Amino acid sequence: MKKILSIVLATVMVFSCLSVLAFAGTTQYYRDGIFEFYIKDGGAHIVNIRIPSSPSTEVTIPLSLCWDDDKKIDAPTNASIPDDDNDAPDPFGVNYAFVTALDSQALNNYEKTITKLSVARYVEELDMDALRAPTLKSIEVDDQNTTYASYNGTLYNAAKTKLILHPIASSDNSILSSVTSFAPYAFQDCSLVTSLTIPAGVTAIPERCFEGCTALTSIDMSAAPIGNIGTYAFLNAGLQSVTFGSNIKLINSYAFFNNASLTSVTIPQSAKNVVLKAGAFLGCPIENFKVYRSIAEIGAKAIGYYYDDELTLQKYEDMIITSYKYNADKSATNSIYNYAKSDDFKFIPLDDIFSLTYTYEQVDGYDATMYLFKGETKKYTLQSDNGVFTATDMAAGTYDVYIVSQFGLTIKAEPVKIDTADFQEEYTATTDVYEPIGDVTRDGKINVNDIAALLTEGIYMSDNPNYDIDKDGVVGFGDTSIVLAAANYGKYADSFPEEFTTPTLPL
Repeated sequence: MKKILSIVLATVMVFSCLSVLAFAGTTQYYRDGIFEFYIKDGGAHIVNIRIPSSPSTEVTIPLSLCWDDDKKIDAPTNASIPDDDNDAPDPFGVNYAFVTALDSQALNNYEKTITKLSVARYVEELDMDALRAPTLKSIEVDDQNTTYASYNGTLYNAAKTKLILHPIASSDNSILSSVTSFAPYAFQDCSLVTSLTIPAGVTAIPERCFEGCTALTSIDMSAAPIGNIGTYAFLNAGLQSVTFGSNIKLINSYAFFNNASLTSVTIPQSAKNVVLKAGAFLGCPIENFKVYRSIAEIGAKAIGYYYDDELTLQKYEDMIITSYKYNADKSATNSIYNYAKSDDFKFIPLDDIFSLTYTYEQVDGYDATMYLFKGETKKYTLQSDNGVFTATDMAAGTYDVYIVSQFGLTIKAEPVKIDTADFQEEYTATTDVYEPIGDVTRDGKINVNDIAALLTEGIYMSDNPNYDIDKDGVVGFGDTSIVLAAANYGKYADSFPEEFTTPTLPL
């Protein structure tokens, strides 16, 4: 029974193959000027465009083509055969068909010369392989086309919600804000694109979308709710840093493979259950991989590895992973910690968010800046929000604290100690040591003498940083205004405690 069934199946396959061959043999090709095509579903499908007697770097797909019997040919013509017909479509004929498609090899004769392609009104099928000529700079689409549209030479769908193809030779860095998706390979080998901003409606980056974008050093995904990065999406790109948004869920295998300049990757604290597939960042010289409690799974060789010139897998010995050591319930170590441990990478626990607040009457509620120092080195600069400073990702340690008000007062507060454990701490600054920025004469007071110093010596000593109070690089009325504000502000303006000193501080 099995033998009989095998014979029947073999017979069916033979007849199927013969049917396919017979069908292929019935395809009738036509030539109208330089265009060679066949008719399908009432439309003309261009399969070859011959080089005209007067070559051009711009190709226009015609609205329609003639296909009467005088135009029959056995097969598309090789480009080396001279064009003995009229270059333009024949205006006289029996049958006409609107051009509806451009097949994959239609532009082979123009692969190294074409710079612009114009698409006619009724074209509804463009084979993307035909549009990947390395010289193509622009694709223009008839405004009445209901399938495609173009903007700045880039191909979109008619609604301009999907970016289909960015020409390889185009240096345009714009993406329409209406875009919600990209076609796979949309920017493949676009080596002139340098920076891009992903629109707010995009939720995924498809496979190989930015492959080979070697000049693409910056891509801003912060406004887009991107949840999925496709396989090889940024293969061999030129990215230097990547910061994901809170919606990121899946970074597929080899998504950023061999970005030879990619040294910084940040996955935000708000992201949850992120999966990194095998080799996601393989070949990227990342020095510090910074994550929160967001990694649910991490694949083999996802970070910290590269291939040498002989394609031998190597490891970055100085790789640092900055993350939390424990899960939220502190019952078990997480995936990123286990990865660091098993691959012998350095692991540094990351501190939680903490807030710093101050209660000084003279600065509370006004714009101010807080500086955190270790010795004479400024480590962090924080801006206030109605009197509250908030910092994230601070390294463990003890810092000297200085608060600078908009009125020119510098307040040296008590040191703040940041522990390595997770915590949220309210810090209240208390101190009796003040340094007035407006004390130009360094006599412990802000008064008319400081104004005089600015108006006489200061305006002629712009290279003296002691006189450039507002740190704008010049000495002028802005500095004088600060001194006047500080001198007239309050009880600390004209006199200070007896123990007051004005230390040199590199703010």
